[in-house]
Amino acid sequence: AVGAHGPGMQGYGTGLDHRGPMNTDEALQVGVYFMDATPGKMQRFMTQQVSLANTQCGDSRHLRVSVTLGNTAPADAGSTLPEYVTGSARTTERGSMRVSTLLYVPDGFELIDLSAGGDADIVKQGSDGEFAVAQIRILLEPGQTQTMTFDYLVTDKTTAVEATVTPVVTPTALVGTAGCGE
Repeated sequence: AVGAHGPGMQGYGTGLDHRGPMNTDEALQVGVYFMDATPGKMQRFMTQQVSLANTQCGDSRHLRVSVTLGNTAPADAGSTLPEYVTGSARTTERGSMRVSTLLYVPDGFELIDLSAGGDADIVKQGSDGEFAVAQIRILLEPGQTQTMTFDYLVTDKTTAVEATVTPVVTPTALVGTAGCGE
């Protein structure tokens, strides 16, 4: 529950819908969410970019959502950063990050391809209530960048698609709103 205790906080969260991506008349919404499974505080070294692009318009519409994650920690992070930042190395090497990317989509999106762009220890799809969800979990070593792609067949052939992204320490670069137009 969200608590609003100070006078300046009264009404905070009022009218917000916390059920996932919400479509509007102008755009279909996809949700891109990050779950950091690193047992430390490495997220300050994570960079992320989300790109939306139509790879095909016309009789059928194919949408590609590309998510690029990077670990900007120095190569010697495991030996130079304190353990409370890097974690204890029980589940992830010190200086590395284990991050899941979850892509939530509304009705009318059919997953046709999912690629980790490198090593991944989890690649799966399923549902979370009314939303279809695809998940990829990767390990990023210091200095490493990896791009994951999620390809969908979209029944709505004209409405733009926009992304809602987990707020993280470093702002996420959003590239494009994908619309085929009429």
